[in-house]
Formats: sequence, C-alpha cells, structure tokens
Amino acid sequence: MTIVLDRDYGKTSFNSFDIGILDGSVAYIDSIGNNNNDEVDIYKFSLAQTSQITSLIETNNKYGISIDLFVDQNNNGDIDAGESILPYGDYAFLGYDAEIKTTLGAGNYKIRLESYFFNDYSLNINAITAPVSTEIDPGNTVDTSLNIGHISNSNSAEITNFIGIVNPVDIYRFSIDETQLTLNIQDLTGKDVGGIFDVDLIKDNNNNGRIDSNDILYSEAIEYSIYGDDNYTLNFENQIFSSGNYFIRFSVSNFDQYTNTNYTLQLSSSVTNTDNDDTKIYRFFRPDKGSHFYTASLIERDYISKNLPQYQYEGASYQAINDTNDILTGAKPVYRFFNNSTGVHLYTMSEVEKDYIIESLDNYSFENIAYHAYDNPQEGTIPLYRFYHTVADNHFFTPSAVERDYINENLPWYQEEGDEGVAFYVEPL
Repeated sequence: MTIVLDRDYGKTSFNSFDIGILDGSVAYIDSIGNNNNDEVDIYKFSLAQTSQITSLIETNNKYGISIDLFVDQNNNGDIDAGESILPYGDYAFLGYDAEIKTTLGAGNYKIRLESYFFNDYSLNINAITAPVSTEIDPGNTVDTSLNIGHISNSNSAEITNFIGIVNPVDIYRFSIDETQLTLNIQDLTGKDVGGIFDVDLIKDNNNNGRIDSNDILYSEAIEYSIYGDDNYTLNFENQIFSSGNYFIRFSVSNFDQYTNTNYTLQLSSSVTNTDNDDTKIYRFFRPDKGSHFYTASLIERDYISKNLPQYQYEGASYQAINDTNDILTGAKPVYRFFNNSTGVHLYTMSEVEKDYIIESLDNYSFENIAYHAYDNPQEGTIPLYRFYHTVADNHFFTPSAVERDYINENLPWYQEEGDEGVAFYVEPL
C-alpha cells in the first residue's frame, strides 16, 4: 500500500515521519523543495532483527533528490557525526531512480532526503529478514563469547550471524584436540556495497580468560565486493594446532567502518585422526573449584565444551584400556563417583575403596565404571599419579612425571596417595 503524506514531515530528525518497526514493504508519496521551505524529509524506522534493506527513490522531475541512511547509534533521536551507514548516498535526477541496498542489524535508523528544488517523489522501503542461527548474539569479549563446543572430525560447526555498525565484533569459543582447522566463510549478504572484516584465530594460552597480545595466532582481512566471490576458505597455513581452548573473532575492519553483512561460518577439523578416540581420557579444569574432571566419553566431552563454560578443556591426557582381550588378560574397571558436597568426581580402581564409599559416604553418588586400566605395570603402560587436594577436598590425576614433580615441589596442599603416589597404570597417548 502506498501512503500519500498530507503534511510536511521531517524538517528535523525530531519531527521525522515514524514508520515504526519495519517488516516488509512500505511506500510513501510526498514532495520536497525550497518553494515551501521544505528542503529535507526524514523518515525513521526500527528493525527488530537483522534484515536486508532496499530504499528506492523515484522521481520524474529534472531536479535531483539525494538519499542517505543513518543509524541512531546513541538513541538520542538525532543524526550525529559518525552515524552514517554508508560512505556515500545516492542521487535521483532527470527521471533516474536512486537506490540504497544494505544489510542492517536490529536497531533504530533514519532515511534523509534532501533537495533544493521542488520535486514530487515516491519512497519505497523494503525489509527482507536475514535470519541468524543463534538465540543470543556472540559477545565482543571472551566472557560473553558464544561457546560452540568441541570441534573434531565428527563434530563441526555452522553458524550464521551479523556484523556491522550496530554489532562490530563477534567472538566464538571452541576447543580442539591436536588437529588442523579449516574455516569457511560464505553467504555474505552485504555484497551490494562490499566491505572489509577481520578474522582472528586466538588461543587462550595461559587460560586466563583474556585475549593477550601473544594469544593471536592468525589474522586475515576479508575484503568482498559485488564483483567478487562470497566464499572464502582459511586453512590457517595448514598448521597443526595443539589441544586446548580457542577463539574465532570476526570484527569490522578499521579500514572500512561501513561494513554491514550477514555471514555463515563453517569450522571443521581437517586432519584424519587414526587414533581410537573411544580410549582417550579427556581432561577439564574448573578454576572456581580448583578441580579437574576426566571423561572417556566423546559425547560428554562435547557437551561440557559447549554448555559448561566454567570448565576449561585441557585436551586428551592418557589412554584407557577398552579392548576386550586386555580386559581378559588383567585390565580392571576404574569406578567413578560424584561428590554431591563439592561437585567434583573421584576415580578409583580399588574395590575396597569403592565398597567403603558406597557403604559409608552418603555424599558420594556411584556412577559405575568409567573405563579400564591395570593395577600393575604392563608393557607399554605408564603410571597414573593421584593426589589429594587438602584445601579443596578433591583428587587430581596425572600421567606426567614432570607435573607430579612440580606439584610435590611447589604445591604443598597436594598430597600423594596410593603406592608411591600411583593410582593405577594406563597407556600413553
């Protein structure tokens, strides 16, 4: 439906014509020019979600009308410096139309028409939803980053989102085992005007929850235009990355602050892993409790990586014994308990300890067999050392003699348990 405006709107941004929430198409007919002291018409509208916007001015007059687009960045209702959406607008004259096409995020916007000669015109504005695939927007800090979980051969990620003037940074958190990564970027909806955005691969090397200068492993500026491709693949120089916590950061480039676009990222592991993943024991650290968690389950590992940000993934620690022949020739079950008082787990091979906990410690829940290991050294096995944290009331396990020695020398609140500190024997990675 086309609306014929019956009075002058928008000489200033404060008396602009309010379209309201724009969802679909609207059209207006009005006039502009200096014969009635009406050189400027301003329309304002809001977007509830990311949308592709087309603004079209049609006029049959020989005089021109300029069209510009602005964002009300500070929500003060005015058009301020730095709030222009595009580096330039468009100009309709001599019967030629003017058009602006761009992708915009949720926010408040204004369209300004300007002419110093009398013109009749029609303004057509169309909003087509450009949906994102996440319920919440990835934040611009490590603390507010979107956790996309563990990336492996069997678990990749595909996400569609928006970066632009109202949302210049998106950060994603993920974890990996030692692997090679491939990032594919496509479906750029902002190709009509082009733009530049930066992509950074970051590793939280010291697990401090911040992006330090030495944490940025790889950076690339993605420049796209209406004439170019919209599919970009980053293999990160075919590098093999160690296990741990990583971040992908998308940010509008300082070289083009007018970038506004949707994008689809596809993050995957591209190295074939010939190991038997089912036998690996994966390790997490929970700083707020000073405790570690261990699991042989890929499903549990991926769930924790994606849904429980209080756990920091530290990679695979050692190999368990899962082969039936090994079990028949001496491997024994390792039992898992959950301490309802402290929220941490205990692992034991001792049948005596297992029975005592079940019969005497009501605050422990028995979670059955976690995996299998040996109670005596076998060919190709290494000792798994066990410590008790006297302050936090939890247990720590490590296959590393270096880590064991460091703890004994520097962390007196850890006490060795078992026969010379050995809980049982496992296979190295």
